Amino acid sequence: MSSGWNSGPSRMWAASALAILVGAAAFVSVRGHGWAHKPIGEIPSILREVREALNLLAHGEIEQALSLARGRQIGSPSSGHAPASPLDGEAVRLDRLFGSQVNLGLSRAIGSRDEKALRHVLRTIVLLRILESLKAAETKMATGEWAVPIADARNHFSLVFEPILEELDPLLHRELERALDRLVEHASGGRLDAFLTERETFLRRLADAYDLPLPTR
Repeated sequence: MSSGWNSGPSRMWAASALAILVGAAAFVSVRGHGWAHKPIGEIPSILREVREALNLLAHGEIEQALSLARGRQIGSPSSGHAPASPLDGEAVRLDRLFGSQVNLGLSRAIGSRDEKALRHVLRTIVLLRILESLKAAETKMATGEWAVPIADARNHFSLVFEPILEELDPLLHRELERALDRLVEHASGGRLDAFLTERETFLRRLADAYDLPLPTR
């Protein structure tokens, strides 16, 4: 999360995120069904790369997905040594944060050219980033600055997991949408225990749906 939330533009972004999230939660509480969420604010570069790689895999472009995961520019000639992959750096960061083995999984998937394993590790990166954002929201509840990290978590869910769930398991899709809206309600109401319970349920249901590992710390 950005450390400059107290700056003018950051305050405006936080206020915008708060208005959108609370408005969405209110809409659901009145209408009684999930809301088709669109991304809020700027999309992190890592999330864009993961989404692009997953889209390539979905369309059978395995070589291009592997190239992106390695950090090479798609369609450009090799320069001998490929630059370090941003995904590799993110995997290392998440492993240090959560004690996971994402970097090992990413290296093995690329080395074995395993499409299924690569898809699994890319989704795991997104799940861990959602967990990180929701943990940040927990720490920000006391100061009322929880909206930006929850918006970030929602963006990750909407761009990577939501399109598949919407098609393959609409009931679970609506359940997880409502869980995100309840997280907003609990955060805005300062109900920490309810927020933590809802967060655990949401993450577990999402992880189980995709058979993804969820760290214990």
